[in-house]
Amino acid sequence: MSARATGRGPSFAVLGALACLACRPGASVPAGQALSIAVTVEVDVARAIAETDPRYLSVALDTAVVLGGAFWSRGGGATSLAGDRPVAPLDLSDPELLQHARALAPAYLRIGGTAADIVQYDLDGSSGRGLRLTKERWRQIADFSRASNLPLLFTLNAGPAARDGEGAWTPAGAAPLVSAAVRDPEGDPVAVWELGNEINAFPLMYGLGHGVSGKQLAADARAARALLDGTGSKARLAAPACAYWPVLGEVNGVLEEALRHGGGALQVVTWHYYPQQSRRCPVAVRRAGPEVMLQPGHLDEFERWASVVRRARDAFAPRAELWLGETGNAQCGGEPGVSDAFASSLWWIDELGLAARTGHRVVVRQALVGSDYGLLDPETFEPRPDFWASVLWKRFMGTRVLRAGVRGSARVRAYAHCAAGAPPGAVALALVNLDSSNAANISVPWPMENMTASLVTADSLGSQFITDTVLVGQAGPLRLPPLSYALAVFPDANAPACGASGAER
Repeated sequence: MSARATGRGPSFAVLGALACLACRPGASVPAGQALSIAVTVEVDVARAIAETDPRYLSVALDTAVVLGGAFWSRGGGATSLAGDRPVAPLDLSDPELLQHARALAPAYLRIGGTAADIVQYDLDGSSGRGLRLTKERWRQIADFSRASNLPLLFTLNAGPAARDGEGAWTPAGAAPLVSAAVRDPEGDPVAVWELGNEINAFPLMYGLGHGVSGKQLAADARAARALLDGTGSKARLAAPACAYWPVLGEVNGVLEEALRHGGGALQVVTWHYYPQQSRRCPVAVRRAGPEVMLQPGHLDEFERWASVVRRARDAFAPRAELWLGETGNAQCGGEPGVSDAFASSLWWIDELGLAARTGHRVVVRQALVGSDYGLLDPETFEPRPDFWASVLWKRFMGTRVLRAGVRGSARVRAYAHCAAGAPPGAVALALVNLDSSNAANISVPWPMENMTASLVTADSLGSQFITDTVLVGQAGPLRLPPLSYALAVFPDANAPACGASGAER
């Protein structure tokens, strides 16, 4: 079967078997011609170093896509900060969209993005202008959330129109929406309210006069917490959703100051990161390309900025969870031929591994649907390669994170978790081979006879088609072709960290 077939997408028998996602050969170098390098993966099975949320791999729908605002056109023609053309509101009743969303559960569904900070909450029908969230559309969002088992992480408008003359956020505009969620007869669909989207970028988006200091953002967070408490909301509060760029980090930094003065109001600390910029971005420090994210140093930069955010969280909001609240392969809608292709999957598996081992409870992928970085094609809802990578991650990788290292190649990456849905003691590995010429013969410090693995390859980095080869048991090393990834479960690892008292269920 094909991961990108003609028509409305592949049969969901693929999700049951995952035996062959595309009838295509495997890697850029033919398997029989590639040289092999011996690689040993070492795992500390004695203890877990972190634990993720069961909804760790979560997804987003941009506010503009949900409500019908300006978003990036496919193909990446125009440069833009917030989208170059209007899109029709996403059909949340489409059965195929719902079916694909359910395949990613359990997860959170973030409704957010740049447009979140210009929305009017028009629940009573009194406003007829601008980007509006109506009562009917809110009901549709809530219904989709419940039907897909994706509780909401909803970003509240904290933009200029939601602030008073002194620049303080005013909760009056958000109050009717929060109250409507609390009073929903079918249950509050919102698990987390997030205050604003990338507030540190407001001077870039709205002009220099609209900057918000960290201290003001802290006061805003306290006001939002008071709103939730006053309405009886049981939802958690997240902020500051600051944007970090590759190379530069947090431009116009406010995150640390916001946490210093208001971290006690938060239950979740969020930040955003894209490792490269698409051709649409008018400013770029790392333009996206098929091989850009195959460089280990570029991948490792995630840990650099994650450690900055984590130190601030540890110092000023130690009881709050750390979430990567928005991430995608390339900023500004993704790069055509990269973010919607197999190249992105090598980055995606790697970033999921990095985020888990650096203490992130949740990672939110931008986006389930949208432009070139969506997991699904925005017109047909056909799955792209990263959708299948996400399904495989959820199938193999449990919530307990183990320390893993690699000997033999600097271009092979390995991440270890207790295995999802496996017997006590089982370990799962996520393996990525960034080498374009050499295969990796992977050895592990436990028996491999009962191993089950999904080995994913493609005929090029730009391919929309992938091949998933299911391997069941072998005596020798696991051969990872050039430019490929694999997820594997080893039931005989006998890991104390994954034993009866801490086994993944």
